[in-house]
Amino acid sequence: ALATGRVPQCASDERAGHVHLSERSAVETIADAWFEPHEAPVALEIDRARVEPRLEWSAPSESKPWLQAHLKMPNVPAEFVVRVHPLRVLHRNGRKGFALGEPARRMG
Repeated sequence: ALATGRVPQCASDERAGHVHLSERSAVETIADAWFEPHEAPVALEIDRARVEPRLEWSAPSESKPWLQAHLKMPNVPAEFVVRVHPLRVLHRNGRKGFALGEPARRMG
């Protein structure tokens, strides 16, 4: 991201043509549903003021029971990233899951 100045898209963002964002409260639920441990996902803390004009919101649905934010841009500019949070892999009752960790570093 630092070399290109933009955060690369995940496969879901590529298919949708926009970036999927979420509120902090939904990060672990979304990571559990859409990512595998080998993908080593991270959560990016974004400067909301910089993306707000480009956000569209979708109401929760049966398949996605969380408020969904869509950033109408192909990529997140690296300068919009405030912090990078690791997602730790958890194993509970034979199932994988993720837990949001403390920021690995502050950007900018």
